[in-house]
Amino acid sequence: MPYKLADGELTGGYLNFGIGVAPLWKFTWRAFGVGFFVVCQFLWTAQSHAEPPFWGTIFIDADIITPDDPTTYISLTDSGTASRTMYDRRAGWVTDTPYLFKAQYSDDLTIEIQVNSEFANTDAARVQAAKYAPIIGQLPRALRVDVETVWIHQGTEPFGGGNNNLLIHIGQGDLYIADGILEETFVHEAAHTSLDANHAQSSGWLAAQAADNEFISVYAQDYPLREDIAESFLPYLAIAFKPATISDDLYKTITETIPNRIAYFAGLNLDMSPITNSLGRDSTGDEQANSDTTKDFNEATCSANCFSFDIDQSASLSALTDGLLVIRYLFGFTGYNLVANGLDTSATRKSPTEITQYLKNAETDLDIDGSGDVAALTDGLLLMRYLFGFTGDALIDGAVGANATRTTATEIEAYLQARQPSS
Repeated sequence: MPYKLADGELTGGYLNFGIGVAPLWKFTWRAFGVGFFVVCQFLWTAQSHAEPPFWGTIFIDADIITPDDPTTYISLTDSGTASRTMYDRRAGWVTDTPYLFKAQYSDDLTIEIQVNSEFANTDAARVQAAKYAPIIGQLPRALRVDVETVWIHQGTEPFGGGNNNLLIHIGQGDLYIADGILEETFVHEAAHTSLDANHAQSSGWLAAQAADNEFISVYAQDYPLREDIAESFLPYLAIAFKPATISDDLYKTITETIPNRIAYFAGLNLDMSPITNSLGRDSTGDEQANSDTTKDFNEATCSANCFSFDIDQSASLSALTDGLLVIRYLFGFTGYNLVANGLDTSATRKSPTEITQYLKNAETDLDIDGSGDVAALTDGLLLMRYLFGFTGDALIDGAVGANATRTTATEIEAYLQARQPSS
């Protein structure tokens, strides 16, 4: 059954900087073929936006993370009871003497789980802590790194994130479990906890919002500074690391609606373990890649007519033009969606047809790590990081393909430096 809150019910909360709750409405499949990448003349707050494709992103697919996925959870240790200040959506801030448990994770992170004293005894409290601790361990490390505590209460109230905490009400948890979206809900809440403070109002994120000129959900659109990070991160995780779990239509909707936000997340070099990087969807299939006989770039004999990562032919390289064009292309964007708001003012290669043909003819050159495959989350990410100024381990960490022949930062940097615009 759908969960629908009364108007305005989501406007209060416990967070220092916002409410941080997962939406409680069911999504509606409305993957409109809307145009996007409208050239921005004003701040996103003053723009008109296309209707978002979803109400809330925790509902877009129940199998992005499943109980069969790996967890970093190791153990749960009873720590007795002690006075703690907790937030309870039924009563606000309360001082309680909860049952305490230490959850240990294999990546050296620990979380104190605080279970409300309203539970009958330690055993009953442990059941709840043991129920949720392994699922939290399935979240990317980047989302757990700032989680210091978990509050568990009875009641059917919204989950929450922030304050170095994850808030759980077990009645609502049972509803999420029944719908198969408990893991997805935790992604949303943990994004509040570990990402909002550093990114929600950063210049880079606000620029990505403006460049997309669309929101992935109604919830994000209604609360752009508070909910957009959390609403956008789960779709990013799905298309970048779990693409096999979602439909082609859903993949297309996500990548067409928030490509600049995707590029922003991809450029952060986040530790996504224990989630395995599936490297997204290649723009070319293995059969085509294997049959491609294009001669490798010869640095020794290259002239001004050689391939350059100056994709728009502006005589300069930029992450938000050339890098963005490449990563959009590798995500399968075509036509207006490929080039809109992604060209330098000095560009001489401007049309989608020109850009597409240039990149198609140079797909061998786009294989930056020399793996034999061209992929957004390896080659595209390497280029974006390079153009944003990443060097050394920060450039290559988690972005080099399994069969790469260029595996060191030095090799990658040399390859990219050799493909600068000719003077």
